[in-house]
Amino acid sequence: LLFDLPVNKALKIAKERSELDRFESEPADFHSRIRDSYLEQASKNDRFKIVNSAKEIESVAEQVKNYINEFVDE
Repeated sequence: LLFDLPVNKALKIAKERSELDRFESEPADFHSRIRDSYLEQASKNDRFKIVNSAKEIESVAEQVKNYINEFVDE
């Protein structure tokens, strides 16, 4: 499962949680490149399942549950 979240939202959550660490303090374009790389890998491999983590927690949990059920049913 790849929990995907736009960079700006992820960094906002990190800032609200606590002081940013060395990795989190990198510029937004650094994080965008990493995110893009993961999404590219996921697009090339059907074993990845992308979870839209920008949604409400109930929706995220439902996505995870559905992907797990799909996996178990195979």
